[in-house]
Amino acid sequence: PPTPVLLTGDDCLICDRNNKLKIETLELKYFSEGLTSRYQDAATCTEGKYPAETTVTFNLKNGVISVPVSEGMTFILQGEFGANTEVTFVAYGYSCSIHTSCSQPLVAGDRIGPFQVIGTGERCSPVPSPTAELPNLPPFRLPVPTGGSSGNSPVRPPTPVLLTGDDCLICDRNNKLKIETLELKYFSEGLTSRYQDAATCTEGKYPAETTVTFNLKNGVISVPVSEGMTFILQGEFGANTEVTFVAYGYSCSIHTSCSQPLVAGDRIGPFQVIGTGERCSPVPSPTAELPNLPPFRLPVPTGGSSGNSPVRPPTPVLL
Repeated sequence: PPTPVLLTGDDCLICDRNNKLKIETLELKYFSEGLTSRYQDAATCTEGKYPAETTVTFNLKNGVISVPVSEGMTFILQGEFGANTEVTFVAYGYSCSIHTSCSQPLVAGDRIGPFQVIGTGERCSPVPSPTAELPNLPPFRLPVPTGGSSGNSPVRPPTPVLLTGDDCLICDRNNKLKIETLELKYFSEGLTSRYQDAATCTEGKYPAETTVTFNLKNGVISVPVSEGMTFILQGEFGANTEVTFVAYGYSCSIHTSCSQPLVAGDRIGPFQVIGTGERCSPVPSPTAELPNLPPFRLPVPTGGSSGNSPVRPPTPVLL
């Protein structure tokens, strides 16, 4: 039988081979000073100097989550976790992995490279308490239906979008585009969209700092936002993307299909649209100075038969 995990200090065991758990939510805290895990020898995110502020992506089984991280920031990942979750530091082209199945111990308090494990909500995490003062959020409105048949009324061709100032059209009914990446900027002063009457994120006073979730077709992305912060969402977008302000139980939506105009420069509630990378977004330039990242190591295989049998190299293919 597997040996019980000997915990250090106040560390809290989330799961191991003796205590199975399907991970669906994982809370992490970021530090530029990376440490080698005390419990996971399969993790390739190890000791080293990481960037103090950058964007990282987490490659989950049901999609990629992009998170802008900075020193001491706590954030939540939600989705379908595989055995190894690959983490990519976008500006540096550097990747490493953390082990997110229970064949290796997952322990709250352990630091795996730059990521300290906080908990899963179900185990080891405290339940977040809502902020005392409720901001003046706008009233919730159901999305206005777009497209579809309306009885015997004739279908009129869509009117071209008249853009304001330096606004840049990403897509509309005349210019279709499948959205897979969306860059947004957060402001506590929410405005009503100039182009989307189906969006229910509208004018109002939003929290200056909070956590919001974006409900995509292939999973939920959790983003800690603050005034003026830019972040990137990656995944499969539906017609309406529901946004939830977690501490307030408040939800609204932005329209992310092209039946309504999606315009860079437009502010939809607290979210200003920056672009999609493919259209209207500048290509991000890598940071000049490369931090002292640890060398990349392939994950140590876990599970299966260890036995005494030697591992034979694969036979070359005879063409």
